[in-house]
Amino acid sequence: AEYDSGELVLQEEEIADAQWFHYNDLPHKPAMMSISGWLIDDFIKRMD
Repeated sequence: AEYDSGELVLQEEEIADAQWFHYNDLPHKPAMMSISGWLIDDFIKRMD
């Protein structure tokens, strides 16, 4: 997926909430033992 700019438009039957965060300002990062935590940590390492 690609994003240029503007407001997020949700399809409420699929997702109730969506927000954009800078990778250094994530409100909660999953534990490294989870796949999602590993993916997020790998992304942050590549960005720094």
